[in-house]
Amino acid sequence: MKIAIPLIENNKEESRISEHFGRAPYFAFVELKDNKTYSFEIEENPFQAHSPGDIPEYLHEKNVELIVVRNIGKKALDFFEEYNIKVIKGVDGNLKEIIQMALSNELKDQDYTEDSKCCHE
Repeated sequence: MKIAIPLIENNKEESRISEHFGRAPYFAFVELKDNKTYSFEIEENPFQAHSPGDIPEYLHEKNVELIVVRNIGKKALDFFEEYNIKVIKGVDGNLKEIIQMALSNELKDQDYTEDSKCCHE
């Protein structure tokens, strides 16, 4: 499974998830190989200044099956649904923590709440 995670920094596995996926400076692309192993790469977001639908189309072209976000709007959710990309929202943490949640099947879609411990852009 290929997962996209918007990040506010490129600090390897310590990179924190971005509050706003569309304006995230980076995306991590995580490939889960089985229930124990994974690989990832972090790339600059080529669509920080984007039109509606640009990022869902970009992630679809990169064969992403799931995007993990903190916050997302209804229109963006509709675009991801068109591309059959599952969205899990309301997630906090760094890349390593989020990957571990995915490997142990603990990622859960929840309402977004702004958290003071999360880094803000």
